[in-house]
Amino acid sequence: HLEEAIVHYTETLRLRPHSGYAHYNLGVALAKQGRLAEARQHVAEALRLDPTHVAARRFLERSGQ
Repeated sequence: HLEEAIVHYTETLRLRPHSGYAHYNLGVALAKQGRLAEARQHVAEALRLDPTHVAARRFLERSGQ
């Protein structure tokens, strides 16, 4: 189901590029596939869009960024 999630969130970002929710969830899905560099980029963007996004902040702290 990870591939489906990645497709879904990628499409969401095509339509709504400023969706912190989609950036975060795409990042989590990519991380579960081991695509950590891509994951960190999306999660960092989610945090940039919403500096109060606690889960995104924790993800980046745990992943060393």
